[in-house]
Amino acid sequence: MAHGDDRAISRLYDVHSPRLFGLALALVGERADAEEVVLDAFAQAWRNACTFDGSRGSVQTWLSTITRSRALDCIRRRTRRRMANERAGTESSFSVADGEATHSRDASVLDTMLHEELQAQLNGALQLLPPEQREVIELSFLSGASHARVAEQLGLPLGTVKTRARSALRKMRTVLIGATTR
Repeated sequence: MAHGDDRAISRLYDVHSPRLFGLALALVGERADAEEVVLDAFAQAWRNACTFDGSRGSVQTWLSTITRSRALDCIRRRTRRRMANERAGTESSFSVADGEATHSRDASVLDTMLHEELQAQLNGALQLLPPEQREVIELSFLSGASHARVAEQLGLPLGTVKTRARSALRKMRTVLIGATTR
C-alpha cells in the first residue's frame, strides 16, 4: 500500500472493515456516520501508509487508532453543528414583528428533553456495568483518555483495558437498544 498498490488497500479493507465498522458504530451510534468514519479512516491509511511502523503495533491497532480518531472528529463535528443550531434556534426563536416565541423555541425545548432522556439512559446503562468496566468507560470515553493512558492510570495491561471497554460497550448497546424499542 505504501508503494501505491490499490489492490493492497482493497485486501486491507476486506479483512479489517467489519471490525472497524463495529468500533465506529459503537462510538458514533449511527450507521451512516460509522460508514463515513470507516471510509475516512481507510482514506487516511492510504495517504499515510508509509508512516505505518510494524514495530509499534499491528495493522489492526494502527487502523483502530485511525478509526477512533475519525469517530471522535465526527462526534465533535456533530456537537458543534448541534450547538450552532441551538444558538441559531435561540436567536431566531422570537418573532421580530411582535416579540412572541415561535415554533423554534418549542423545538429547542424538545431537543433539551430528548438530550436529557438520552443522558438518563446512558447513565442508567453505565450504572448496570461492573465497577471495573464502568471505570474504563468513564476514563476512556467520558474523559477522553486513550486506552494506553487508562491502562497506565489503572496499572492494568492494555489488553485488559481494551477487553473491559469492548465488553462494557456491548452491554451498554444491549441495554440502550432495549430502551429505545420500548
